[in-house]
Amino acid sequence: YHGNDGTNMPWNDTAQLNLMHPEVRESLIQTIIHVARKTPIIRFDAAMTLAKKHYQRLWFPIPGTGGAIPSRSDYALTRSQFDDAMPLEFWREVVDRINAELPNTLLLAEAFWLMEGYFVRTLGMHRVYNSAFMHMLMKEENEKYKLLIKNTLTFNPEILKRYVNFMSNPDEETAVNQFGKGDKYFGVATLLITLPGLPMFAHGQIDGYSEKYGMEYQRSYYNEIPDDHLIRRHEKEIFPLTRKRHLFSQVENFELYDFISPTEDVNENVFAYSNRSGNELALVLYNNSYIEAFGSFKYSVDKVQKNNSVNNTTIANALSLNGNHSFFYSCRDYATNLYYLISGEEFHHNGFHLHLRGYQFKVLLDFNEINDFDGKYRRLYDHLGGRGVESLDKALMELNLTPFHNSFINLFSTSNLEEIEQVIKGEAELIDDEIINQLKDVIYNLNKVLPSEKSNEELIEDFENKIESLKSFYDLSIKIVSAKRKDKWVEYFENIFSFNLLEDKKSENHFFIIHSIVEVILSTQIKTHSSPVIFHDLMLWKPLFEIMGYIGLGSISEVYYNLLIVLFESGYIPHYINAEQIKSSEMKKGKSDKNKKEIIDKEQFCSDLFSKDISKNFLLVNEYDGESFFNKERFDVLIKWLIIKSTIYTITLESGKKAKEVIKYYSELYNSLIEQSRKSGYKVNDFIKQKF
Repeated sequence: YHGNDGTNMPWNDTAQLNLMHPEVRESLIQTIIHVARKTPIIRFDAAMTLAKKHYQRLWFPIPGTGGAIPSRSDYALTRSQFDDAMPLEFWREVVDRINAELPNTLLLAEAFWLMEGYFVRTLGMHRVYNSAFMHMLMKEENEKYKLLIKNTLTFNPEILKRYVNFMSNPDEETAVNQFGKGDKYFGVATLLITLPGLPMFAHGQIDGYSEKYGMEYQRSYYNEIPDDHLIRRHEKEIFPLTRKRHLFSQVENFELYDFISPTEDVNENVFAYSNRSGNELALVLYNNSYIEAFGSFKYSVDKVQKNNSVNNTTIANALSLNGNHSFFYSCRDYATNLYYLISGEEFHHNGFHLHLRGYQFKVLLDFNEINDFDGKYRRLYDHLGGRGVESLDKALMELNLTPFHNSFINLFSTSNLEEIEQVIKGEAELIDDEIINQLKDVIYNLNKVLPSEKSNEELIEDFENKIESLKSFYDLSIKIVSAKRKDKWVEYFENIFSFNLLEDKKSENHFFIIHSIVEVILSTQIKTHSSPVIFHDLMLWKPLFEIMGYIGLGSISEVYYNLLIVLFESGYIPHYINAEQIKSSEMKKGKSDKNKKEIIDKEQFCSDLFSKDISKNFLLVNEYDGESFFNKERFDVLIKWLIIKSTIYTITLESGKKAKEVIKYYSELYNSLIEQSRKSGYKVNDFIKQKF
């Protein structure tokens, strides 16, 4: 006879041995021992077919039962006759002999037909395939699988360590065909890695192959390629957990919890369990259903202890959390990489409350105890309301900055910006006192987190001077443009400013007003710190992104936010000018371009543009085929605003003819920079070589 499990055709690559003969059993045991001397792990295929119960059913059926294999009814034996010929379980003999002679060998059995528990409890097999894991979780028979775990915990928790959990094997459909490629797959894969026992990945599972694998195949029949997205999710969400197996594999500190819904019923779809190894703690949560789950858990299910007593514990005790009101715990969810803040007091009194979307999973690790001696973490805990954040330090900083951010947003309201614009254009006489008060509020809240070297009075004066300088500039602009006698200066002026204050472009006008006022507010910090550091420390992106949306720049708020930082970091064009070389006569008509000196420090100017990370990132500097390129649109925007800023800065310090010369010079410089960028093909090195 060929080997046969009675469910299909015989296995024609095997020969069935008659284990009723002691010499056959001994010969097979000797073969196993021989193999064990060569390898520390042995897998027994279809091991359940040699258990006495099924060996008799298949080959020596009880009279009258017929038998699962044709013709074997002729060899029927009563139960007593069969027991006389095979008094002991064959696998018990194998395990005992291996344990005695080669104790470092791991015996792994494939045992279906609900024989998994019998193989590890009674037969003593070191590991057994746990097909219930795959079948029950795939079918979402969650209550049945949790009952299996509960029964094991009350009988002998150590058995959980002996299960080999898997989502597919060569006899089953592939993992992606059973679980898909979405959150359900990764939720079950998370259980696979974080439950006690041995996790096993099937051939092609991580690659997302859908073809059922057979050992008899000489080649695959499907032309499949690895699924890069699936592989990346494994690398991000699953592989880091495999490096924590020491935390999940043992059962001494493993606790399973019933998830209680608001109706006080047990939600069997939610798997919630904790484990620990030394000082490392883990809390795993998974909703194996598309229906979202609300609820909490506090008490673990019953578990037999070493003294044979059966009891349970609380989640707070299982994780050794201090219940004092001043103790909090930070932890990280490995699935999302978000950090959470947990109250030890809340865990002790009420357990853990949470909401899980369909097939959502969380693996909370990296627990860290925090003694909240000054109450700031209590405020943060109340503020977060259970939300996860990228960084608790940043969240704490954000909480401290909230008054500053709120006052900042109030100052730059649309109505305030329009009123300031009216003052600049002479349509209103004075800045309203309410705006001054709001500015004071901004300064007050800023000083609480980042003290200024200037007094409030000095900063208010700087603000008023800034508005006055913008107003003076606008008045001069109107005077030049509306002059009866048009000359070259008007052309120069309009060349630079035709896109700004002289036209009704509220978004750009308001952006420049914001820039000017923020420069006043941060004036002392910018002198001592780099702009990126200041903007980062104050988390200015939060209020500024909101403000950009108000003024009509919402879709490109990130561009203008980064532009603000670059403008502050770049300073003014005059900073690059060599005063020794500036002569107004050189600007006069009649000098040819080749005789003009480069009065701008081109080396330093280009260095700041293309060496500083902040400006490089804004200009989207990138390499292609060994050449560095910059973005045309970003360059044009940056140069435009840098020239505007520098012109206003310089012209407010000059008057009369000198002011006109400044306008002409910056107009020519603007034209030159734009033209040379075009000629360079937007290549960094070629642009630096250009003369401007």
